[in-house]
Amino acid sequence: MDRTKVRSIWTAAFLAVSTTVAPANAALIDVTWTGTVSSGNVGTAGAFGIADTFGGNELAGQAFTATYRFDTTIGSLVQGAGFADLRGGTNFGDGSLPGPAVFATLTINGITVSFGDDFFGGYSRKSADGVSDIYTEVNMADGDTLFLRVFRFDQNIPFPGLGETLSYDIGGAGDLPQGVFQQIDGGIALFNGNFAPTKVTIAPFVDPGPNPDPSNVPEPASMALLGIGLAALGAARRRRERA
Repeated sequence: MDRTKVRSIWTAAFLAVSTTVAPANAALIDVTWTGTVSSGNVGTAGAFGIADTFGGNELAGQAFTATYRFDTTIGSLVQGAGFADLRGGTNFGDGSLPGPAVFATLTINGITVSFGDDFFGGYSRKSADGVSDIYTEVNMADGDTLFLRVFRFDQNIPFPGLGETLSYDIGGAGDLPQGVFQQIDGGIALFNGNFAPTKVTIAPFVDPGPNPDPSNVPEPASMALLGIGLAALGAARRRRERA
């Protein structure tokens, strides 16, 4: 077996392993917002590990991370040149389309709280008709809300399509950021407030596979494929030694 064939065996084995470790799922989109809370109340019970001062605004200045994952196969997806709009929930259309958010979470002070979207879920991207828009929102029927948006009266935020990867710093001239959050229990606010987002990132979800350890140790099936390649290399070496 010549070197070209040996190299091909190695390449095939490597590709078999690498493609089973972290396949991308183009249907799932991750959107992550970071920044600070401009104003916010933890409620009388306290929230995010922060005690109620009974003066309000205990969350002001706290760093936050809001993460959404949307499934573009759920709900209503409308696309065109330079825009995509995904919506669902009982408050959308005739109410028959489920919300498109796989999950939505808010992290403040190291504590993460989940939000649902049975009432409404939406994700919108636009860079057309003279405006730019990045919009995410989930609502529950009881009033729980996690909403973030940055809007511009120009097309300076590019949108190549739903498979985009984008990291956008918010705060430049022309940026119009918005954000609101609240959770309610029995009509009583557990917490609520407003966001001052400073960055948003968008990317297709990449499945880490069954072994998400950063060392990327291949799963057994991948090891078996790699073993086949190594065995073929060994056989080739033995044939050369006998020749």
